[in-house]
Amino acid sequence: MYIGVIDYGASNLFGVAEALRREGASVSMIKGRFLPSRFDLLVLPGVGSFPYAVNGLKDAKESIIEFRSNGGIIFGICLGLHLFFMSSEEGNGKGLAFLDGKVRRITGIVKVPHMGWSNTKLSQPTELWDGMHEEEWFYYAHSYFADPPPGTVKARVDYGINMAAVVVEKNVIGVQFHPEKSATAGKKLLRNLLMMVRR
Repeated sequence: MYIGVIDYGASNLFGVAEALRREGASVSMIKGRFLPSRFDLLVLPGVGSFPYAVNGLKDAKESIIEFRSNGGIIFGICLGLHLFFMSSEEGNGKGLAFLDGKVRRITGIVKVPHMGWSNTKLSQPTELWDGMHEEEWFYYAHSYFADPPPGTVKARVDYGINMAAVVVEKNVIGVQFHPEKSATAGKKLLRNLLMMVRR
């Protein structure tokens, strides 16, 4: 299996790549345009700001859109999930527009950013959760959250506000947490992702 990790300046790039390699995948870093047919899975990692990421993604954007149109699975982590939307309250710039909805800032009486381990609960069945408990603990680090249509949300996390933790829309899959930092639960989820791609 060949996985392309998009390098648009996200600081968790190598951590994500190493986590995937530990599951037996061949991983290449992609910067700029690429040949979509080379890869079985694309990953958008994510630590950074939406406007900066949109700018860093611009040379690869056309290839990513083609990959998705051809049925390839794309997996977004944290900011990578946010890039699946058209825009974000974090700032200017146009995302990939794969998902309807918005990216909003966490507000209210809770501490921002949401950082650390949080209990995450399955809300709709998904292969991504196979063999896992209904509730699992994952590691989060974010100040903004995805707000997509309810039918696409497969798991949620409560941090004063109830937020989408896992979003699936056909071949577009995103998680708000960081599986590469989430110990056993993160490994299980990545393993399930690779099994989905192999099918």
